[in-house]
Amino acid sequence: GPPSLVMHMGRRGVAFSARGELYISDQDQHGVQVLDDGGNFLRGIGGFGSGDGELNCPCGLSFTPGGELVVADGSNNRLQVFREDGTFVRSIGSQGNEDGLLEFPSDVAIGADGSIVVASRARLQVFTKEGQFVRRIGAAGQGCGKPSISAPHFVCVGPGGEIIVTDLGTPYVAVFGADGGHLQSIGPVDQYLAEHVGWMHRGVAVDSRGRVFVTVRVVLGNGRDEMGESRVVMYT
Repeated sequence: GPPSLVMHMGRRGVAFSARGELYISDQDQHGVQVLDDGGNFLRGIGGFGSGDGELNCPCGLSFTPGGELVVADGSNNRLQVFREDGTFVRSIGSQGNEDGLLEFPSDVAIGADGSIVVASRARLQVFTKEGQFVRRIGAAGQGCGKPSISAPHFVCVGPGGEIIVTDLGTPYVAVFGADGGHLQSIGPVDQYLAEHVGWMHRGVAVDSRGRVFVTVRVVLGNGRDEMGESRVVMYT
């Protein structure tokens, strides 16, 4: 049978295809590994480089309603779109710090209409399924209530089209409507830890009931004595 998955420390994103195959981004190998439902390796996508179909430090990934795989190609400052079999389809974005451009995209989520939400350094943006820029979300002055989005890290789309993002710059999870309007900021569970120790939201997912699950890094101490622990928190 096919070999089992090769273990690497640099895994960053996971997504299931409609056929139940598991796609895992692997930053060490600069590619995406595809597994069957038994955990057996099926094929690889990508490989180090900056050309079409090549990846450099891939991060989050997600599937479109039409079954295309969208990968946040971190160090290439773009998104790459593939078919399930790994065939390259198109590239979206290029490097820059203006609207419509990307700087180390860390995660990507897909709306029911195929729109693409991208978390990249210092900005959260929405593109059409074809890759045209639509809007920036959570910028300073957009009335977020809590501090504006300064370091979006992971993002997902809720059952009602809500855009949910973790921000390394604040201890909150921000929730926006599909139109980009701010709905609420949730968390942290432990306000003392957030204000006096360290509470960092990281990965985020939402279920069909709208419950938000977040991985949290709690940092205790500082400098050489720093310690930490990881938790999974559910917000309802």
